[in-house]
Amino acid sequence: MSSATVDFGIGLILSLLENETLLLSGVHGEIEKMKKELLIMKSFLEDTHQEHGGNGSTTTTQLFQTFVTNTRDLAYQVEDIIDEFAYHIHGYRSCTKLRRAFHFPKYMWARHSIAHKLKMVNEMIQSISDSMKSESSLFFSENSLVGIDAAKGKLIGWLMSQEPQRIVVSVVGMGGSGKTTLSANIFKSRIIRKHFESYAWSKRYFVVLDDVWNTGLWKEISIALPDGICGSRVMVTTRSNNVASFSYGIGSRKHDIELLKEDETWLLFCNKAFSGSLEQCGRQNLELIARRLLERCQGLPLAIASLGSMMSTKKLESEWKRVYNTLNWELNNNLELKVVRSILLLSFNDLPYTLKRCFLYCSLFPVNYRMKRKRLVRMWMAQRFVEPIRGVKAEEVADSYLNELIYRNMLQVILWNPFGRPKVFKMHDVIREIAISVSNAERFCDVYTNDNDDAEATEDYDTRHLCIQREMRSSMVRKTNLHSLLVCTKQNIELPPSLNHLRALDLEDSAITKLPDCLVTLFNLKYLNLSKTRVKKLPRNFHRLINLETLNTKHSKIEELPPGMSKLRKLRYLITFRCNYGHDSNWNYVLGTKVSPNIYLLKDLQVMDCFNAEAELIKKLGNMTQLTRISLVMVRREHGSDLCKSLNKIKRLRFLSLTSIDEEEPLEIGELIATASIEKLFLAGKLETVPSWFNNLESLTYLGLRGSRLQENAICYIQALPKLVWLSFYNAYMGPVLCFAQGFENLKILDIVQMKHLTEIVIEDGAMFELQKLHVRDCRGLKTVPKGIETLVNIQELHLSHVSDELVERIRGERSVDRSRVKHIPTIKHHFRTDDGSHYVSLSS
Repeated sequence: MSSATVDFGIGLILSLLENETLLLSGVHGEIEKMKKELLIMKSFLEDTHQEHGGNGSTTTTQLFQTFVTNTRDLAYQVEDIIDEFAYHIHGYRSCTKLRRAFHFPKYMWARHSIAHKLKMVNEMIQSISDSMKSESSLFFSENSLVGIDAAKGKLIGWLMSQEPQRIVVSVVGMGGSGKTTLSANIFKSRIIRKHFESYAWSKRYFVVLDDVWNTGLWKEISIALPDGICGSRVMVTTRSNNVASFSYGIGSRKHDIELLKEDETWLLFCNKAFSGSLEQCGRQNLELIARRLLERCQGLPLAIASLGSMMSTKKLESEWKRVYNTLNWELNNNLELKVVRSILLLSFNDLPYTLKRCFLYCSLFPVNYRMKRKRLVRMWMAQRFVEPIRGVKAEEVADSYLNELIYRNMLQVILWNPFGRPKVFKMHDVIREIAISVSNAERFCDVYTNDNDDAEATEDYDTRHLCIQREMRSSMVRKTNLHSLLVCTKQNIELPPSLNHLRALDLEDSAITKLPDCLVTLFNLKYLNLSKTRVKKLPRNFHRLINLETLNTKHSKIEELPPGMSKLRKLRYLITFRCNYGHDSNWNYVLGTKVSPNIYLLKDLQVMDCFNAEAELIKKLGNMTQLTRISLVMVRREHGSDLCKSLNKIKRLRFLSLTSIDEEEPLEIGELIATASIEKLFLAGKLETVPSWFNNLESLTYLGLRGSRLQENAICYIQALPKLVWLSFYNAYMGPVLCFAQGFENLKILDIVQMKHLTEIVIEDGAMFELQKLHVRDCRGLKTVPKGIETLVNIQELHLSHVSDELVERIRGERSVDRSRVKHIPTIKHHFRTDDGSHYVSLSS
């Protein structure tokens, strides 16, 4: 009995019983009785699991599975009861006093109904409780090891270094990535055995702690591992970056396991599936389907080796295709692949209950889908997955969940933003298959893909969260208790009418053109994503969605929000900007959305991105002191004074973007003083002088200036900013020389774009020491690379886009004039346009 199955029943009910709606229902006695019984049941199950080591009899396992199914169903019942009662509370409270008197009997009936239903649930819990009461490690043989030579050499080097103090070496990676295999191979190697006196007290020893889940183990045993000067070594394998990054003392090293490359993957698989004989693979015409099958393993050694062993007995191409099409079933039912499932499930079972739900939710997205951080966090919040912590914002708690899943190698980061924060994620394909399997078993998530065309088999299968990834008739979606509906297909899906429990509706990049009128009846809807759709307007009665927290119409066709938006008092995120592909897109490349000034009544709104600047709206902004992100376009000169007065009242503003109505219109922002909290600042518009407050931007990490056309050099105002990481100058300076004399101690990215008068860039010794990327674009007057670029020892990329031929020729080839100044840069690219599109060539070698 795993902790996962306990949590999905008992854990969910305990979490639901803390819901604020229940406090209004007059059922405190039932709630306390329920909590007490559930905690007793949870302790009993956990004790039993520990006693049997998770290996009970078939009868015991069936009993536990029945219990799990029953408690999970009860949890979902409680959840639906709460949603229903919340609807009645809102209807009663929104009435006038006179109408309340009329509706009072109906309200009391609703309270009586919830009390009755919860009493029935309590009786069922008591009944279930009463009836309930009468990994071996996978080691590869020596000739099966692939792709470990470099890592093995590095680790042995650390272990046998001449440093006298004790060193702890951590090997970290996701389950099945080969941590134990690598460490065991090192442990058994002759050179290591010869170097260490492993059994003598206070002598030089080598200890391997395999598959460590938390730092508590080290705290318990470190006293028995003396830290002398004999050159002792400890190796730790773990799935958690938190464990690997723990401070083990002066001598600590960390090695991140890398998944196998394509050629290494193929070699390991062939060793298992064809006994190393590539000719055999060719004779059977299996290479194409074999390589497609390996794509699903995505370099995970455990999955590759296990899959190869299983496929070694299959000789027909039709057998191989069947496995490819039914990999999820194979992982759950084939004995040869169950070891993969069991090992990877250890990582899932070790997650706290709150993280289990968040992790499984990620399996809704298609294979290899690029999940963005903000989208994921807001969907979790809409589902009430984020537990409240006093004094901490829900967004910050959700971010901590995401970071924990990354540290545990349950999600892979595929893109970091320039400020060191994870931005885009994916789920390893094999892990996703297992997550989908668990989700289906728990009736938690389901996906409709081209692989499950049997609609009759799936339409009556109940689930809480659904993702449609193929064309289908809306009549096939009959799930009345859905809490999430995602549409990840280009086909136009007609939404079903009965989705009363829906909390999240995500239609991003779908072909939907019109929202159904029934949308406004979705009382529980908290999250609505219409990004990249062809929807032109929201329903007129949109204000009825009073529980809405996130509205995203980014890159849709919606130009104006309907009246009554100020009634959406729980709205936190309002994202509406659109790209302009029209004739004036050179300046107004981002379009705003029109909204009523009464939006200032939304006291929970944090993100307002992006809106047309209108005089009345600008005056009201000062009432929205809770805002953290503001983006305005079409700003006029006469707005300046009122805009600064409003912004000066918003003390927690982290992101500010202002774009003037055209490139000749100045931005009057000299009166701005509340700048200490601003982390990202983008100004598009003429600046007649450099604002004096620039040097007070203590928290600034990004600064973008576009069309500023300054006559004075702004660099001296910003060179001392301590946190500036990214600087973008876009037609920002009219002078011929741009000189970086000092400072910019943390700058990593520099963009210099469309400087028509620029003829020279100078980087003096010591300035921008940490710079990693330099992008020069549309600066035709620049004939040479920046002077002093050779002093930038950390630079990794130089991009030259649409620059002069003279500049390119000075660094092209080993004998070019300035080649010696840029030879230390690993990546140099020249981007250019021709009649058939945009291209680039590498100048690195």
